[in-house]
Amino acid sequence: MTAFADGFVAYHIEVEVREGQGSDVAQRIKGWETAFRTQGTWPDFPQSMVNQLHALDGVTSVVCEGPQSSLLIPLRMLTGIAGTSCEISTVLGTGSVSQAIDTCLGQWGIVAAGVHRLEGADAPIEISIREPGGEHQSVRLYPVSRKAYRSRLKQPAVLPDKLLCNRFNQGIATLARAVAANGGVVSFRPRGLGRHDNIDDHISLLASTHQLILSSRHKVMKQFARRAGIKTGRGWPGSLADLVDSSGKALGQWLLGQMPQEAIVAFVRYPGNEAAFFCDGLDQVAVAPPYGYGPESRAARLQGALLGEVMVKEAVHRLCLDQSTWTAATHRILATAFQGTEARPWRY
Repeated sequence: MTAFADGFVAYHIEVEVREGQGSDVAQRIKGWETAFRTQGTWPDFPQSMVNQLHALDGVTSVVCEGPQSSLLIPLRMLTGIAGTSCEISTVLGTGSVSQAIDTCLGQWGIVAAGVHRLEGADAPIEISIREPGGEHQSVRLYPVSRKAYRSRLKQPAVLPDKLLCNRFNQGIATLARAVAANGGVVSFRPRGLGRHDNIDDHISLLASTHQLILSSRHKVMKQFARRAGIKTGRGWPGSLADLVDSSGKALGQWLLGQMPQEAIVAFVRYPGNEAAFFCDGLDQVAVAPPYGYGPESRAARLQGALLGEVMVKEAVHRLCLDQSTWTAATHRILATAFQGTEARPWRY
């Protein structure tokens, strides 16, 4: 079994600073982009950057966390939950930052497949800066124009069994239809509309989507509701109950009606990240994360946990045999999604 995704990847470094020093540190780091672009790479990365960050006044800790991507999160979860072979298509370069990304992906059991290499350039670096009080900001350094890192999806030579996506474009739509027609599973977690697509494009992709994850953090959830003619009040969803009220239930059922049989829809409320799950023929289930788990966890982890659960059970219908089985499965999925976030909620 192979799971495939296409998305932006940067090398991520976590920096902790003293209270009130975040903005000053961020401005100093932004000034490094000129040298990065001049050289086209960052020599002796990541150690040289770690040393340079430690030398900044106010910095107390520097941790290299490796490649970061919204789709790498569920892919990494799949390798652990189901032992799945995972591939990601992205845009990288040929310098030391890209080499560090390649090394990490190999250690994680993820293959960089169909990668577009920028000759004479490198991969972006993302630096998160955190103060003890929780204030957070991030800086991205690009060795060339950020336009160079737009998706250049190459259709994989071998059709994957599972496809994970978080946006719409024609390349992804073509691949999704092929995966679905071949009996595979498509997991779609839209984060919003792009410049060149609209809500009808997203709706068209639902015909090939088996798992849909929507977060209230993104406007696309309400855009689906408006397109379905469902009224939602200001601030909806404001509570876990709102996810399964008349509006939430109507939206869940409408979305299922656009999707193949045995599809699953999951809503995530942000902040808080309570979830509601919908499937055909059974009552919706509302689940709150266990006490103490990080409230900043993203829907990306739920995407990995949901697909991993289906792969372990080998079929969706085994999760939906009856109401008790379905309810137990949803609680298990959410617990898996949040596992580990009580220690470092921001990492996920």
